[in-house]
Amino acid sequence: MDRKSVLVAFKNFNVDRSVLKEATRIARSNNAVVYLLNIVERSSFLGVYNPNAEEELLKKAESEIAKAKDYLRSEGVEAFGLVRFGERSEIICDVAKKIKPVRIVIGNRGLKGIKRFLFGGVPERVVKTSPCPVYVVE
Repeated sequence: MDRKSVLVAFKNFNVDRSVLKEATRIARSNNAVVYLLNIVERSSFLGVYNPNAEEELLKKAESEIAKAKDYLRSEGVEAFGLVRFGERSEIICDVAKKIKPVRIVIGNRGLKGIKRFLFGGVPERVVKTSPCPVYVVE
């Protein structure tokens, strides 16, 4: 039998600490491992590709994953890190389809006001298209 998992999409260890705390609680209650997902968004719509900038963004994402893994392990939760390039909501749902988590945990700190109304935020898009329950941490 495969072990249960929780998928946590986050960007910054310090800013998203409440997301990681909630993921820890959910993982413990389900005896699950945690997959930490950090997504680097490319600005493909600008038509500019800068490999040096992408390398720096990748290093930053890996550093954030390492901090989060250390935190979860200090809390007694097994964790694995994933870094992906792409649009956040699409990547989160694609990864969820592959690992089949019991829950996705995601923060809500992006678009506000009229932009959110017009375009929808990442959590909203994930909730609408996710293959599993989504826990949104404010």
